[in-house]
Amino acid sequence: MRRATCHVAAQLLLLPILFTTTVAFSTIFGVHPMHPIGAISQATQLQQPRFRDFRVRQVFETALPMSLNQPAGGEEDQSSTDRGEAMRDEEDQSSTDWGEAMRQLRQRKAVSSPPQPNETPVVPAKPTAVPAVTTISASKCARGGAVDAAAALEADGVVRINSAITSGMASELLASVNDALEDALRETQDHEEFGEEWQTRFGNVLSRPNRHDIKLSLEAPPVRAALTALLSTLEDVVSDRLGEDALLYELGALISFPGAKRQPVHPDTPIVAGKGTDQGVTILTAFCALQDVDATMGPTIFLPATHTEEAHAAFFTYENFELTFDLGDEEDEEDAEEAEREARVAALLESWSPWRGELGAGDVCVFDSRCLHAGGANASEKARVLFHCSFIKAAHEGSCAGTLLEALRGRHALKDWRQWL
Repeated sequence: MRRATCHVAAQLLLLPILFTTTVAFSTIFGVHPMHPIGAISQATQLQQPRFRDFRVRQVFETALPMSLNQPAGGEEDQSSTDRGEAMRDEEDQSSTDWGEAMRQLRQRKAVSSPPQPNETPVVPAKPTAVPAVTTISASKCARGGAVDAAAALEADGVVRINSAITSGMASELLASVNDALEDALRETQDHEEFGEEWQTRFGNVLSRPNRHDIKLSLEAPPVRAALTALLSTLEDVVSDRLGEDALLYELGALISFPGAKRQPVHPDTPIVAGKGTDQGVTILTAFCALQDVDATMGPTIFLPATHTEEAHAAFFTYENFELTFDLGDEEDEEDAEEAEREARVAALLESWSPWRGELGAGDVCVFDSRCLHAGGANASEKARVLFHCSFIKAAHEGSCAGTLLEALRGRHALKDWRQWL
């Protein structure tokens, strides 16, 4: 009884605070916190998902508000416009990116008042279903097949190249990565996660429990051997899409241990008008399997042909909310409710015609970093390890920081790779 009385008293004391918070929220954003749009805003602010690279966090600040599926035509509510002007006047320099994204969205009239009961939201069309991703052998790629690989990248945003490195190279590099991970974990065990010391050894990765993105050194012979083999195959492909002066942007290994959950679907590079990412590919990434990857190990899930501005607008909608955020397990969720949610999300994912990178050891997926993808859930008893490297257009170097040791940043051009390897 005493506990119940105290609980009621506490609730009464919190009512003024709750009322004040609700009024402040409504005043600033023009929407009630429990409105679906308000729920998205809260989730965006509170979830703070961790990305393989922090640059991808921008996509949830730009694309998601665009996803509210409001009518493209018609004028914004005058009060909303006034609030928008006030927000622009009060922007701090530290929030320049957010302000710029909001201005772009307002200019495109992507954010407006909620649809009225008799109005039908305009939903961008999904990309047409695509066939299985183009697959090319490394030997063919080296003998002129690079043109086909580059064309596949332009069309689908992802291409598979088989046997880019030998199985022996994959095994040696796998052992080297395991040693490097053990050393990095030991050296950073007393340091704060995501702190300065931690970031000298690790990159940022979504759905962190049971996942790591470790930075690799060119001093390790297995790394040099594998990268040499990769570039012997991929040089012409990368040069075709990024130019021969493209620079090494990432060099590391992604490790997914048993129990890792599926990541939210995301691009590594969000498409932002005025940043160059809306004008074409700026970064290409290669994921190379260091062991056979079967369906139970959580192969990378790609949504082909989603590397365009139109595809991002179609994907980042309220309908796909559960695909784009890892909300975690609800503490009060019953098993039946969890199973229903998982089935719903799985069906939603399949509606986007995903392609899963079930690779053999030494096979590679090369993709435009704007292409939507996600690491799958590892339900096996084996770790899934991918060696990865990325190159960035020289004109964009320095615009963002990938998973790369600082000593290697901005120093290794594609055209000179035989000299630095």
